[in-house]
Amino acid sequence: MSMGDSSLPRELVRKLLHLLIALIVPVMNYSPWLALSLLSYGVILYIVSEQYRLEYEENPDKKLPTNMLTYALIHPLRTIKQVTVLVSRHCESSDIVWAPVFLAGGAMAAVLLFPPRYATVGIYCLALGDTAALFGGKIFKGPCLPLSKEKSYSGAIMCWIVCAGITYYYSQSLVISCLVGGACAFVESLQIHNADNIMIPVTGALSYEVLNKLLVG
Repeated sequence: MSMGDSSLPRELVRKLLHLLIALIVPVMNYSPWLALSLLSYGVILYIVSEQYRLEYEENPDKKLPTNMLTYALIHPLRTIKQVTVLVSRHCESSDIVWAPVFLAGGAMAAVLLFPPRYATVGIYCLALGDTAALFGGKIFKGPCLPLSKEKSYSGAIMCWIVCAGITYYYSQSLVISCLVGGACAFVESLQIHNADNIMIPVTGALSYEVLNKLLVG
């Protein structure tokens, strides 16, 4: 979570949308391939929407043909575009906003690489941990981390608490949950921008799987 260039209301809306990735968990538990298909379709639709925004919405001189087929195809893209513009940070507005692609990519990586039990923890850490870091950093404030001057100790601690709580619910092990939460909080604290949307679920799922096999068997 960056504390820099966006207003609090914009970041809150952004993180509320961030939470929606958690909805893929019940789909994954029903069918991992269905979850992957939905995520892939969403990424494709989103990228097409972004290309439309940059090609036509940002260039008023370019006009699309006006007919019913064009309206039926473009209207959903305009809806996605409006949401994108609402939540995009200032530095992202002139290019494709990649955060949703990385968000879906992180969930897809967890589904592909890990059994559902571990992938579930990774995806929930992605959905809730980063959001908790925002609330912790904005509400409690405090000193910045040495690894990143745009992130605070309070945000990292909130991320650790939430990710540890998620892991404890599934592992019932205080040691495993604290270590997994710490790993996710460390990744979230790095200044890696959108890449944390991939690293957090992979780190959460991998650390939980490794620790569970080492400590529980």
